[in-house]
Amino acid sequence: MKKLPLIFLFFSFSFCFSQNPDIKRTYHWYFGNGAALDFSSGTPVPITNSAMTAEEGSASISDTCGDLLFYTDGDTVWNRNNQAMPNGTGLMGCWSSTQSSLIVPQPGNDSIYYIFLTDCGENLGANGLRYSTVNINLNGGSGDVVQKNVLLYAPSMEKLAATYHSNGTDIWILSCHRFPIGLPTYQYYAYLLKTAGVDTTPVISPSIAYKNKYEDGYLRFSHQGNKVANAWHAGNCIYCDTLEILDFDNNTGFLSNSYTLMSDTAHLHYGVVFSPDDSKLYHSIFSELFYPDVHYKIFQYDLSSNNPAIIAASKTLIQASDSTNTLGTNYGALQNNSDGKIYVTKMGNIWMDTLDVITNPNAAGLACNYLVNGTYCGHLGFGLPNFVDSYFKGNWQPPCSTGIEEDVAAENNILIYPSPFSDYTTLRISNFDELRITNAELKIYDVLGHIVLQSAIKNPQSEIHRGNLNCGIYFLKIQIGNYNYIHKLIIF
Repeated sequence: MKKLPLIFLFFSFSFCFSQNPDIKRTYHWYFGNGAALDFSSGTPVPITNSAMTAEEGSASISDTCGDLLFYTDGDTVWNRNNQAMPNGTGLMGCWSSTQSSLIVPQPGNDSIYYIFLTDCGENLGANGLRYSTVNINLNGGSGDVVQKNVLLYAPSMEKLAATYHSNGTDIWILSCHRFPIGLPTYQYYAYLLKTAGVDTTPVISPSIAYKNKYEDGYLRFSHQGNKVANAWHAGNCIYCDTLEILDFDNNTGFLSNSYTLMSDTAHLHYGVVFSPDDSKLYHSIFSELFYPDVHYKIFQYDLSSNNPAIIAASKTLIQASDSTNTLGTNYGALQNNSDGKIYVTKMGNIWMDTLDVITNPNAAGLACNYLVNGTYCGHLGFGLPNFVDSYFKGNWQPPCSTGIEEDVAAENNILIYPSPFSDYTTLRISNFDELRITNAELKIYDVLGHIVLQSAIKNPQSEIHRGNLNCGIYFLKIQIGNYNYIHKLIIF
């Protein structure tokens, strides 16, 4: 039998790719007092129909096509039509929790979404860390809450962040345990969300923060998933507000090598975020009513040295607001976006309706270009929507132990067109009849290595329809005897 000239590839189920397939999940932001933005065009466009009023924490999620699925303040879940989902009220994420909620798709299943929830300091974190689940296929595709308020532990703090496991599939959920019995410091609890659900046995790591701390302030992963920053807001310790930095092992879930960066006297840490390339760290500080004579500030640290002393010395003030001014600004949450910028929320003596923007956050010092009132969005709260931090990595790649290795390229007798495609693509094998092919088949894999379509190839030309496949990246494997051809498919 004559050999079919192909691109001969060795195939495995761990794929690498250069573009982050999850970035479109961040296209819709719902937060604050009816504030919302649509980033799908590449430019933030205000959304005016939000049903949510959120003083601090919120979360929203879109599908991999960039279409809104749902959003929450930690108490109510609203669908894409801005209606409360069936069974979607009474969630136990507190209205005043810094990171009240976080939405994470179940690995390998785009139908199920987990909503992780934290209680607030006003309740002493008594309701703990919990999760609820949404089946987005129910209610005509608008989703139902099918499981609600499952307890992982209590009491908790107002901190909640997520990043990918080293396998590129599972996702770590990180939070902080409030008042661990018999211990002088707080602890980090990391839970792994797998294809089978939540592994309820946490990985526990110590913090160096003592129990005189309040519960609020943001917890963030770096986009690579190897660092964690935690803004500790002290209540009765005026001189010990700290920004804690730790190493994170995204294989084991363990945190280590903790150190702190001290704040100015009487300033309280709140927002924290890594720059898109993880070389810089930004954080906001504010002061409460009993410190009326101080400034609200945003600082940048240069992390590139990985040396705590050098990092501390790199602290640069990039923005300040005088609290004694009638328009004095409290800086709150900072959040990355798909456009590579960092957005900053703020509150003051009057309701504010614009976000500030750090337009070049990878640049050192004032070259980061801080833009005041950069984006109109509606009435703000003190928080911005919480996302899996890995989603903002510009060229995110699941770690691969093996991959697709190109061997030999030959003339192109297999054609697949159009590519990318929306409804269907055509497969054509130009010398199908000449080679009397009888044992050919095709398989389509998602990026996790799961077979989502399988069929025999019986004709030289056939159509491959998307069917129920979501937008995203897939891999088409054509097997003819002992020969394999791999083609990346993009559905939009």
